[in-house]
Amino acid sequence: MNNRIKTKLGYIKSTPRPTQEYLNDFYQNLYFKEGITVTYNNKYSKREIYLKKVKSKLLIDFISQNLSNKKKRKLKFLEIGSGEGYLINAALKTNWLLKGVDYQVDPIKKLNKKALPYFVEKDPSVFIKDAIKNKEKYNIIVIQNVLEHVLDPEILISDLKTILNNTGILLIQIPNDYSITQKFALREKRIKKEYWFLPPQHLNYFNTKNLRVFLKKFKMKIIDAMSDFPIEFYLWGNKKNYTSDKSLGPYAHQARLAIEFLISKNSSHDILNFYRSLYNVNLGRNQILIVKKIKK
Repeated sequence: MNNRIKTKLGYIKSTPRPTQEYLNDFYQNLYFKEGITVTYNNKYSKREIYLKKVKSKLLIDFISQNLSNKKKRKLKFLEIGSGEGYLINAALKTNWLLKGVDYQVDPIKKLNKKALPYFVEKDPSVFIKDAIKNKEKYNIIVIQNVLEHVLDPEILISDLKTILNNTGILLIQIPNDYSITQKFALREKRIKKEYWFLPPQHLNYFNTKNLRVFLKKFKMKIIDAMSDFPIEFYLWGNKKNYTSDKSLGPYAHQARLAIEFLISKNSSHDILNFYRSLYNVNLGRNQILIVKKIKK
């Protein structure tokens, strides 16, 4: 039985915690297998692949807009948790010095072979410790849906701050959990349980409010922010929804893909501003932040 504990910094964590050995085995051997997580599948439709590429290109544009010295071309870029390699692949068109790290190389071999020369198959926590030991510094660090998985998010952010250049930027993407939308859905009885509470896959739960508190502790400030598609809108509009009737999940997914496809036909500038607006009104399934060190 897993319990929920509110930490001093306001985020929720599950307990009891798994061992690091369990997590290493899970991410090295199981995470990318069919049916383990809704994030990854063994095969994708053409539209799904198209949108993965569009979103990755959008993140590169989002990062580029927030670089303090855009004329400095040889920036060192590090992605912790590269997954299937879509972001590294999108970054190939930049002049950045690229590096991606994750437990498994097979997803990249399958979907983004061009990213292979820039990928390191390694336990990310070990890679980070080695980078600290070697006094490595990066101008751009990205963690997409990583912070919710680790045993100690405070250690992760502290370590990443150590290897982040003083003028560098850190991009954090993480689910918006215990959000106003989810709490509203509970009050209106659109959902019967906290379906987003998923240990041992997700161990830590952040929302737009407590993530600000969390980052402030580490003297990090948000300089730009956006959300992604508000899939939880589909909790309303019918007597049943994708949480009460699992057979409706594929329909919600296809509807999201169709709308995201339409959104993708606009300029990067307009799409980014649309998603920034979603963040500003506290909507969207994931929150995507760009943060920098607060100058002393």
